[in-house]
Amino acid sequence: MGHIDIIVLSLENVEFTKQCIKSVKDYTALPHHIIVVDNGSSQGTIEELKKIDGIRLILNGVNKGFAGGNNIGIKACNAEYVLLLNNDTKVTKGWLEEMAKMAESNDRIGIVGCKLLYPDDTIQHAGVGFKGLFPFHTGVGLPKGYYHEPRECKAITFACVLIKRKVFDSGVWLDEGYYPALFEDIDFCFQALEKGWRIMYCPDAIIYHYESRTWKSIFQKQRYSEIFRRNSLRLKQKWKDKDPIRPKAKIPRIAYDAHLFLIDKINTLRLITLSFFFRLYFHFKLRPLKRIFDHLPIVFTASIRKRWREWIDRRKYKDQLRKLGK
Repeated sequence: MGHIDIIVLSLENVEFTKQCIKSVKDYTALPHHIIVVDNGSSQGTIEELKKIDGIRLILNGVNKGFAGGNNIGIKACNAEYVLLLNNDTKVTKGWLEEMAKMAESNDRIGIVGCKLLYPDDTIQHAGVGFKGLFPFHTGVGLPKGYYHEPRECKAITFACVLIKRKVFDSGVWLDEGYYPALFEDIDFCFQALEKGWRIMYCPDAIIYHYESRTWKSIFQKQRYSEIFRRNSLRLKQKWKDKDPIRPKAKIPRIAYDAHLFLIDKINTLRLITLSFFFRLYFHFKLRPLKRIFDHLPIVFTASIRKRWREWIDRRKYKDQLRKLGK
């Protein structure tokens, strides 16, 4: 393996860009080149970027969006592997080595994603799941120790992604119609699946992601909602007939939808049943309350786990008051 080209897309927020580049230099042992593609930042931001050593700077002049900016960076690369990295990320030791090792393990692995964490060490992304064609991040809000096994996915988020040059050579590119951003990474993964490429989740590559700093600084919430609706509709219209995430078995669409519906209802019923028995368990105090939360099954979502924790805290507080005679 030769060097790896790392593309960092920039739009304002120069301090995050500097932090990202510094972490890459500190924790990357493999040979690499850093290419910063600026998507129309102010002159002050550009001057700050020019002061950073060891990077190649490409100035677009205008905001070409996530897909457009990265496509320009990809065309400027000549490495066997290209890594797309958001500027609001911070990498950790061994991140790129683990991703490259997984990509090298099989010729048909074309895309490798990582485990993204929030700054509080909870999971932000451990692969992408789907309800129909609508994507969602797996493992959101769970402790970072979960989802520690590598696995094949139908899609991963592109906040940090390693892609083989052969994937681009096969005709798979980021669709610039998803301007300025959102769902272009899912679309790219669908294109790759059509071409026969495999997509892998690498849990040993851990990246901290501060998430949507560009969105928060440039777009209002209403504007974000409009873009979300428009781009999600584009994804649905483009792929509804091809359906790349369906099982390969030739089953009617209505049967597949019914399958998803029933699975969802069964999981809901499991959750209600578990909730009922845990309430009985708490009521009779068969064990100290503080141990119960540690044994909650993975089927509980992050929000429900949080509610259980709050309920336990209230019970503890009531018991303390009772002992004090209040």
